[in-house]
Amino acid sequence: MKSAETKPLNLYLVKVPLFRQLLGLTLCTTLGLVCSLGLALVTNLPSWAAPTTKETKKEDCYKGWMVLQESSSGGPINCTITDQAIRIDIQSCYFSVLAKAPDWNICVFRPDTKEMGFVKLSQWRQFNTSTVGATDECTLEKPIEKKAIKLRGVNVPSFQYTFPGEKITTAIFQTEKPREVSNYFVDSYQLSKAPQVTAIQCQLFNCVKLDGLLINCIGKIKETNEPHWFIRTKKVVRNESIPASTFELPKNYKALKTIDSSFKFKGMSGSIDEFGEMLNIGKERPAKPKQPKL
Repeated sequence: MKSAETKPLNLYLVKVPLFRQLLGLTLCTTLGLVCSLGLALVTNLPSWAAPTTKETKKEDCYKGWMVLQESSSGGPINCTITDQAIRIDIQSCYFSVLAKAPDWNICVFRPDTKEMGFVKLSQWRQFNTSTVGATDECTLEKPIEKKAIKLRGVNVPSFQYTFPGEKITTAIFQTEKPREVSNYFVDSYQLSKAPQVTAIQCQLFNCVKLDGLLINCIGKIKETNEPHWFIRTKKVVRNESIPASTFELPKNYKALKTIDSSFKFKGMSGSIDEFGEMLNIGKERPAKPKQPKL
């Protein structure tokens, strides 16, 4: 049993598509297992691999990494990582995250509504602890083991953490029979020297701070001894010329005075309305006409 103080890994993969699951829909094609490379939102987000041009001179670029990830039910999560800044684009929820030195104030913005707001780094993990629906998965609070691992093609210090397992369910309102996970295995890569970058990326998933970015999260199902992935990385690419504009605040957006975690899920409102209409929630039903006496 999880104590009242433990907080689940905030997997958009599980929590975001709950209402669409009831309707037999998904927020991203085939659970986000394909289409990871066509990630530029139709919202004028800057291209990850934008070439250096006359407008984007070499001195106006960063060196860093492109990390293409996906969650098991919520689709692509794409990170642009440097030592001076971080950007995260989450396609399934249509919001993005920006932060850079020296203040590391976190901007969360939505291209679909042209709105943005700010969250302090000290409040970022709390901002990401909300639950949409009633499904919790992956409590990654305190590792029981940490070991160094060797990588192919990515020459950075890397580690694997082992976390205690737990009973979980992916069903809405916890109606599914819980499965038991014997352990969680989390891989981390040191892709940035800035501790703020790793903290922002890990806390997006409501995970404790790791020695590097959260790259993969796999649970081993106790009953079958089979692995089940929750977050995995499809590709890690070194980029020597990331345009500085990638980390600029969006222009012509409405700056909200305050935002809470519901701001991240504004894109779900249409789905929720559709679901409500389907069940006639919130509608007054017309009175039945009186039948004439015989």
